[in-house]
Amino acid sequence: MVKKFLPMVLIITLVTTALGGIVFAEVTSSIYTKTQIEELMRNKLNIQEEMKLIHSNLTTQDTREKQLWHMEFQKEEGYISITAEADTGEITRFHQWDRTTYDGVLSLLPEDAKNKASEFIENLQPKKFRETEEVSVEAPSMVLHHLQRNLQEGEDYYFMFVRKLGNEFFPNNYFRIQVSGISGEIVNYEMNWDEATYKDNRNLISEKKARNIFEEESRLNLKYVQLYKDNKGEVEKPILTPVYIYEPKVSDIISGVDGRLLTKDEIYNNFSNMFPRGYAVTESMAKDSTSEGYYGRVEMIPEEGVMSKETAEKLVMNMLSKNLNLEDMRLQNSGYSNQQEGIKGKFWSFYWQNDSAENTLHAVLNTEKKNIVSVNYNTPFKPIENREYSIEDSMKREAIKEDMLNKIDEDTVAETIANKIKEMFPEIDAREIKLEVISMEKNSLLDIRTVRYIDDIPYDRNYINITYDIDEDKIVQFHYKWIDVEAKSSKDILSRDTIEKKFYDAVGFERYLIQLRDQVAKEKERLDIPLKELYPVYALKDFGFAYIDAKDGSFLNFSGEVHEERELQIKGFKDLENHPYRNEIILMNKMGVLQENNEAFYPDETLLRQDALKWIMEMGWRSRLYHFNWYNSNQKEEEVYFKDMNKDHPYYKYIQAAVENHVIENTKDYFKPLEAVEKIEITRWILNAMEQKELAQFTEIFKVSYSDIQEIDDKDIGYVALAKFYDLFANGKESESFQGQETFTRGKFVSILYTMLKNK
Repeated sequence: MVKKFLPMVLIITLVTTALGGIVFAEVTSSIYTKTQIEELMRNKLNIQEEMKLIHSNLTTQDTREKQLWHMEFQKEEGYISITAEADTGEITRFHQWDRTTYDGVLSLLPEDAKNKASEFIENLQPKKFRETEEVSVEAPSMVLHHLQRNLQEGEDYYFMFVRKLGNEFFPNNYFRIQVSGISGEIVNYEMNWDEATYKDNRNLISEKKARNIFEEESRLNLKYVQLYKDNKGEVEKPILTPVYIYEPKVSDIISGVDGRLLTKDEIYNNFSNMFPRGYAVTESMAKDSTSEGYYGRVEMIPEEGVMSKETAEKLVMNMLSKNLNLEDMRLQNSGYSNQQEGIKGKFWSFYWQNDSAENTLHAVLNTEKKNIVSVNYNTPFKPIENREYSIEDSMKREAIKEDMLNKIDEDTVAETIANKIKEMFPEIDAREIKLEVISMEKNSLLDIRTVRYIDDIPYDRNYINITYDIDEDKIVQFHYKWIDVEAKSSKDILSRDTIEKKFYDAVGFERYLIQLRDQVAKEKERLDIPLKELYPVYALKDFGFAYIDAKDGSFLNFSGEVHEERELQIKGFKDLENHPYRNEIILMNKMGVLQENNEAFYPDETLLRQDALKWIMEMGWRSRLYHFNWYNSNQKEEEVYFKDMNKDHPYYKYIQAAVENHVIENTKDYFKPLEAVEKIEITRWILNAMEQKELAQFTEIFKVSYSDIQEIDDKDIGYVALAKFYDLFANGKESESFQGQETFTRGKFVSILYTMLKNK
């Protein structure tokens, strides 16, 4: 017994010891621990100990083999937020906010801001930074528009440095950084980087070949659209315009090696979306608002001569119940309106659902024409295999289903649906619909859809989308919108070939590098990672217009106005070197006050009335020192206030807005925009903008001690005294005389405005 017991004890002891070694052995982490990453971040970014770590969390992106630490440090009047790779400690994102960051006026010059940005990146990533090039007009346009909104206005500077391998840009790898022009602090920093290589020795197709490949497939489609410029406010009927719209295929990126169109699945994490920003996405259905309904015996009549709610409800139900299952549907709410999506009229809208809320119907009726203009109907669908039949019926159904799915006669189905549509909506012209039948796999559903065709040109905002259960011969989903429209003539439309040539000539192509997805890793290990070797591609350059007028070929924006291309980069004024007011001019233009985009500023030329008033108004529109609401020329029919100003004058909006904001008087006379402006008039304009006009009228309460008091008009005494009180011109220096007839140079006046902002 003892002999048998001893070996057992020995075995148990050995096993326990071994297991104990496994359980209690020290394990080394594959990533930085919380303590380690905090210390590393403090060292890299010089974060002082008094800034407490108030939040941290670790996240993993397992399919992309990434681990990230997120940390937030508390500052006295703000915070610092950091994201860093948990395995390498490299900072991928940095953001800091401080109340004092935006407490002041822009004072940092562009060149100094760029030096601060470069120094910050250089300290964190010297080797990677040397592989980048600052974004300029030479970089792919698909990265430029990310900076466009930031280039011309505001207190911050934005810089982007994109990786370049050989002579090719790789837009997916970059440094993006934002510098406060007030405090000089780095506000935002982002790094996106991969282990990537590129063999710059392939024979690539030419840009001409790339264009030929694009032109082989028609990407510009002729459609009717409802342009805002023709449909401002409420209209009786939407006015439609024939235009060409660029609608890309798949990714719309082709291989620079063999010209093959790449699929979205092949492309890994591309820098931007695959479509140029000018691409007009088909408009989605708009939801109509409804008000609370009312149930009662007395009919509800919203306006004299308009059908009641009850009559309208019955009319809609009668029209739709022939082909939609509306049993047990109860009206939930209704609404009456004099407009429907900007169209004037008399409309009742209704919303029904059954007790379980599974069946729903929303419909809008034009009470004047007694036709339904909008329907959204949904009812649950039960797959054939889940339906309850007798065994005999079930076998028959399976056979029918198999035969049905294999031998669907699309023409017969289309004819059946067309008859149902005609029964519900007899006013629809059959020539305006082209039903497309799409079979859905593994069930008895068919999708039948059409947009509206006018003279064979599609209009996407009118449509019929139906989901039809062919097995049970019933509609399970019905989405419909059809309104009266007025289409412009489709005669004399330019050919697609003509438009395509104009489009490609104007837009052009560019080549850059992308990452392809590692399909082997995706299939074998379910990872979403890129191949290391980069791939050259061609794509269209970025473009800013939405449509091309089908009759004259002009490029239009979303409103329908002729598109004007904006400069993507500010060009510095060439005549400011060593000028005493150089800095003030550059900073005021950066803040958006000057709105000058010429190559020269002409700082020593005499200040004209039109420019002085323009800059005073721009100050108000940007809430610099005082505030004005933005000028809107579409708000009302305007009275032209001066004989020498018309709506085509480039300074018209400034003059009109100045009168409306009581900066200048409406004299019904001449404004004289090209004459020099005197100091006394500028004084009035600025103080009126500051809402000091009423106070300035009390001339008897003011005393001024200027030596040229006799030359100051009595009505201007208040303005002169307030100008001294607010130190508008002297910049803290005493002046013996006011010199109201003095004129300024352009540069001097900009300096005066900047000093006002700085001293406010």
